[in-house]
Amino acid sequence: QATALPPDNDFYSVRQLAAAGDAQAQFALANHYFYGVGVPQDYRQALVWYSKSANQGFAPAENLLGYMYQHKFGVPRDYKRALAYYRSAAKQGYALGEYNLGGMFEDGVGVKRDYRQALDWYRKAADQNLSQAEKQVSYFYQCGYGV
Repeated sequence: QATALPPDNDFYSVRQLAAAGDAQAQFALANHYFYGVGVPQDYRQALVWYSKSANQGFAPAENLLGYMYQHKFGVPRDYKRALAYYRSAAKQGYALGEYNLGGMFEDGVGVKRDYRQALDWYRKAADQNLSQAEKQVSYFYQCGYGV
């Protein structure tokens, strides 16, 4: 259950809410560590808090875990895990998860390249006005990929 975060996203206030089990606060705390905002950058701590949030089904955290595993941020590269996290976020209708899942299919990373699947996921993200997904859909139509 998510509660309202402090308006200034203060690290110490967010940490208290995160420790109490709030998924949105856990995600926000992970962002502090991932980006080094108010604390030294620490991918291990980011992983801990994104994982706690994702374990509660919080799609933005699932997406960021996918990103960490795809791009080796503090963890060994693991395309299967990245794909699983992106897929979980995407199945909840989270636009960035849909977009990132589309990218995996477009590039054939962790899965067999499949332009039709990529386009399907890009369209879902574009339907939510995610600009980078809109660009990919346009590009796919221009090139005839997956259509």
